[in-house]
Amino acid sequence: MLMTCSVWLLMRARNAGVAEAFLVFAGFIYFGQSLLGGEWIFGSVEAKSFAYPAVIAGLAYLFSGKWLLPCLLCVLATYFHFLVGGFWAVAMLLFMLLDRRGTAEVLRFAGIFAALVLPLVVLIGAERMADAGALAVDFSVAEVYAAFRNPHHIAPFAGGREVFMRDWFPGIWEHASLSAVFALIWSRSSGSDRVHAAWLCAMNAYIPIAILVAWLDRDTHVVAPLYLFRPSSLILFLSLLGLAIIALQSVPKQHYRRAVLLAAILFAVPVGKQIVAFVRSPPVFGLEATLPADAAGLVDWLRSETAPDATVIIQPRLSDDDWFETVPPFAGFERLTGRGFVVNYKFVPTGKSDVAKWYTDIRNRAAAFDEGDCDRLETLGADFVVVRDPVVWDRVAHCVTEVFANGSYRVGQMK
Repeated sequence: MLMTCSVWLLMRARNAGVAEAFLVFAGFIYFGQSLLGGEWIFGSVEAKSFAYPAVIAGLAYLFSGKWLLPCLLCVLATYFHFLVGGFWAVAMLLFMLLDRRGTAEVLRFAGIFAALVLPLVVLIGAERMADAGALAVDFSVAEVYAAFRNPHHIAPFAGGREVFMRDWFPGIWEHASLSAVFALIWSRSSGSDRVHAAWLCAMNAYIPIAILVAWLDRDTHVVAPLYLFRPSSLILFLSLLGLAIIALQSVPKQHYRRAVLLAAILFAVPVGKQIVAFVRSPPVFGLEATLPADAAGLVDWLRSETAPDATVIIQPRLSDDDWFETVPPFAGFERLTGRGFVVNYKFVPTGKSDVAKWYTDIRNRAAAFDEGDCDRLETLGADFVVVRDPVVWDRVAHCVTEVFANGSYRVGQMK
């Protein structure tokens, strides 16, 4: 509901109608909500899911000539998600400068924003300055977070030239092309259209600049945790909106309904594909009813025969579709059993010491199951071990006491 209202405000501020909205969402869904980095606006629920409605509403009011409300909405977004709110506050200041707002107005925006987010900056700064501890990791915490866990989001060069050319270069080229298109529009427009074109030109140019920064940082990944490419999703959305508005400006009013119908048809194609993909994916609701009998039996046993605060360590890639840990719905095992994982590959923390511990636990888990290392398994501190592969069970059987088995799964209690 928050997102719907904020998008409506944005469309109204840009004088966009139904046809423009259909075109924007058709293109946005077709491109998967971003051109690179796997970013998204509309999807699951994370902290950024609450930050984006505030940012989009702030942009709507900014485009309508206001500055205080956009500033306060950016502050709200920053407290939900520091990187989302912070980047778009800077982007709004750039728009104000291009729109030739008064110097006093720009300074008031910047001053109020800085003052109100200062407590959060102090809190995050103190956390970041904390020592990672004496944990044995074989490369830096930044590299663990970026190159080991999140290269698809924040480390474009971590996978080598082939991965970069396949997953990143097309998006860079497309953003650069959009920047050139809006530069051309800027040169041929006037008034507010000229300001919006200049701003969107700069926003799209930011992505190639961010890639250059990532290349300079490719060996250390110091700036990678700043998620330089996170803005790409909203930049794409705003760019598509700008193009849709320009494309439909020349449509006579008497033909606008036909434009709406055509745009609706274009919108239906990518949305239909998304619906099919959603139906075929593991369900978010009603997951338990779809489990195979052996998996359901495992869940029932853990619920009834283990303490509510019991902890579990699972064999990596426990099931074919990995519904237990990493594929949506995330952590289905924990949701259904109420028994927590000692470590979960999907959910990486962000604090230095937490990242270091998470990485150490991931490595210990791998060694325990790959090598049958009882010391590593004991270090993890789990109450129970869940295994599917018989070969893996043979490796760890001497470390645990078998307490449950069915056709597919075995559970061992730590000795």
